Amino acid sequence: MSGLAFDLHDNALGIELKAGTPAPADNGRWTLPVEVNVPFDKVALIPDGEDLVGYVMVYYAARDDDGKQSDLEHTEHAVRILAADYEKSHRQQMTITTSLLVNPGRYRISVGVRDELTNQAGYALARASVHPEDQQ
Repeated sequence: MSGLAFDLHDNALGIELKAGTPAPADNGRWTLPVEVNVPFDKVALIPDGEDLVGYVMVYYAARDDDGKQSDLEHTEHAVRILAADYEKSHRQQMTITTSLLVNPGRYRISVGVRDELTNQAGYALARASVHPEDQQ
């Protein structure tokens, strides 16, 4: 939630945030796709049989230019790779997508990702406009 008001420069996990193209939903609202990229080499992984497993928690929030903000939402994601592919995974990233339900307006989107094994976090911000006349 702090990212809605302040520029957060702490990004130990090296995450990247991108807002996509809004699409009409219902009752005058819109869905705004959001994509978070998390490099595999920044996530702690522990052995689980033939795999290496880690877990990240992703937190999302948005605030419009009028100061109205969404509730903080979060999702947990398992990171699972074959132990044999560990070296190759260092050059890859995990993409996590979601859609935010918003009213028309300009938004500041804040995302935080926390590695559940190390408690390290990364933060990213994005701006997005949702204007029905621009989407036609």
